[in-house]
Amino acid sequence: MNKAKKIKEILIYFLYTRIFLIAIMFICNILLKLKYPQINSILNIWDGEHYINIAYNGYRSNYLYAFFPGIPFLIKYLSPIGVVLLNQIFVILTSYLIYLIGHKHLKLKNPINAVIVYLISPVAIFSMLPYTESLFIFLSTYSYYLYKEKKNYYLLGIILGTCSLVRSTGCVIFFSIFIMMTIDWFKKKIKLKNIFKTYIIATIISCIYPAYLYIKTGSPFTFTTVQNIYWARINTNPIMFLYDTIKVTINSPNVVYIINSILSLIIMTFIMIKSIKWIKGKTNLDLSIYSILTILFLMFSIRKTGDPLTSYYRYLFACFPIYFMVPHNSKIYKAIGIFSVIASILLLTRTYFF
Repeated sequence: MNKAKKIKEILIYFLYTRIFLIAIMFICNILLKLKYPQINSILNIWDGEHYINIAYNGYRSNYLYAFFPGIPFLIKYLSPIGVVLLNQIFVILTSYLIYLIGHKHLKLKNPINAVIVYLISPVAIFSMLPYTESLFIFLSTYSYYLYKEKKNYYLLGIILGTCSLVRSTGCVIFFSIFIMMTIDWFKKKIKLKNIFKTYIIATIISCIYPAYLYIKTGSPFTFTTVQNIYWARINTNPIMFLYDTIKVTINSPNVVYIINSILSLIIMTFIMIKSIKWIKGKTNLDLSIYSILTILFLMFSIRKTGDPLTSYYRYLFACFPIYFMVPHNSKIYKAIGIFSVIASILLLTRTYFF
């Protein structure tokens, strides 16, 4: 592997996609202000508004407890623009980690293809906003890479714990790697003390936000309860998930929401099928565990509004194994690229909650 050459190739793809995303944002910012003149910045749309509010005012309203403190903390000290710039560093680092995982651990013929899928995926636009995606994908990918390298367990614990401070789905990579390490211990590939090294630190860090919630609200799980009260979530389970989704979708008056639900279910099904194939083929068991647990986690709640699977693209494409699952050919790239552009425009013009 020519390290310098590959880094240069990654940077070229990164720059191409950033230029394209900036162009989309410039156009959408004009359209957004025509439709909503009161909006001062495109960085404030949707969840960005809440992260910025928490950063500068704290958790002053109960509905804000649904948002984990990682990104607000960075916004407070770096500003929204600073976080967007920092996101670009996370994207570059994640791209290189995806390449390393594909090359060293998955033995892919052209691991750069997985990097391309990541850079053009629907979550690409969120790297240009003060959102959690870039940081979360970096932390989860880095956690997996450190686990595979089996070297610095203290650092692995710090990264896993920090991932749980960024968003609730951080608990998935937390438990996934615990399962992987336990399996490795049974197979005598690692020592028990290394699991303790990792998870004492990871547990302490991951408990910071629940501890804060307990002190302030009396419950460490307030971030879950406010989802039901303020964010129209229904608690369900994997068995009822499909039924609830179909029922709510059928009653939706919005065709875009119906398409959103269908596409989300297709992507979820694709990830599950690919994970099962990996397990049957006795390959990529660890990636399969993470992917399956991510899907199961998502299947425990939907929205009771007409858009039951709102935000699911964000969660699904934040599950980094998907970049190794997607078939690597030009037609697939074009399809993902077109889909990402459409979804980005809808998001940035506030015509559709991504």
